[in-house]
Amino acid sequence: MLESICNIIEAVWNWSSSFQRADYFSFSGAMVAFSSLCVSYVNFRRDRGHLDVKIGLWHSHDIATGARTGSFIRITAVNSGRRPIVADSVGGFPRWQSIKRFLNRRFPDSFKPVGFFIVEQKVIDELVDRSTGRYKTVKEGDSIQISLPITGPIPSDNAFSKMHKFYVGDSTGREYYAPDHILKKFKKDLKSHA
Repeated sequence: MLESICNIIEAVWNWSSSFQRADYFSFSGAMVAFSSLCVSYVNFRRDRGHLDVKIGLWHSHDIATGARTGSFIRITAVNSGRRPIVADSVGGFPRWQSIKRFLNRRFPDSFKPVGFFIVEQKVIDELVDRSTGRYKTVKEGDSIQISLPITGPIPSDNAFSKMHKFYVGDSTGREYYAPDHILKKFKKDLKSHA
């Protein structure tokens, strides 16, 4: 085995020593072209919009007394990409629905996914620009923040407790999901709030 490795190294050494000046230029040209392709691919991947979605349970407190005055669910979507995004939906779906959604794309008559959209007026007000009546465009570095106040106790069988994935959708049909660890923490906080 050691002898075969030495033979390979010797063959590569002899091959590179037989290079002419024109061979070095063509080899360096190929390396420049390959690195240019890699840089173009990275720029292509970065040159589109991307929403970072977070959801959490927040509490407001009275500054003077320190007492809790209320609780609310806060949804934040930040455009961390380089292109504007038109966010038009907020929703989620329970466990195993991601598989059904995938199968629905392949076999639409056999598999029907089940999910939900949040259609509360407060969410719609945050997504729609009041002056034009169109969905808001989230530019690079901008964010959308939606606060849903919690009034009274939260039932244990609410839609958020059954949720496996949470997303904000855009006008092209792409869905940007909240990370699993943030969603787990939110569900844990929601359960302890009840």
